[in-house]
Amino acid sequence: MELRKRFLRAANLLFIVLLAVQFLPDRVSKDPKTAFVIWFAVGAEVLVLLVSALIRKPQGLNLFLDIIGFLFAFLTLWTLATAKFDLLKESLFPPPGRVFAQFIEDWDKILVNIRSSLGIILQGYLLAALIAIPLGLFLGWTTGRSATGARWPGRITASFWTIRCLRKTPFRS
Repeated sequence: MELRKRFLRAANLLFIVLLAVQFLPDRVSKDPKTAFVIWFAVGAEVLVLLVSALIRKPQGLNLFLDIIGFLFAFLTLWTLATAKFDLLKESLFPPPGRVFAQFIEDWDKILVNIRSSLGIILQGYLLAALIAIPLGLFLGWTTGRSATGARWPGRITASFWTIRCLRKTPFRS
């Protein structure tokens, strides 16, 4: 792929548009913190340039650049609708710079919550595995009759037993 096709794409143009929008005058009462949007966009553009240089397959590069281009377009529209033209209520839709600033400010709390959530998920998975694996092995190995004379499933699959039970269920129309 030639250099011009690799590095001059729509995502790069949308990056320039996003930067140009940041320099329009603001109409919000509080500081929209446009520096955070600029730093985010510059970081994303550096990532775009690195990935454009490293990815060899055009399909993979096109997919990545489409995603980043959508991100730049979304941030541009969000900035225009909130900080620049004040079309959306500021308390419901804060400018993206303020959202990024709050994200950086609350980073420690976010990591604690992510760790807590992953711990809960891991505990649930381990508890389910501790109960389900021995129970499944017990049901699979048992082939004798119970005290009531009913035969355990043995090695027959669960789908067979479901079909057999449904066959005996009376259906009325």
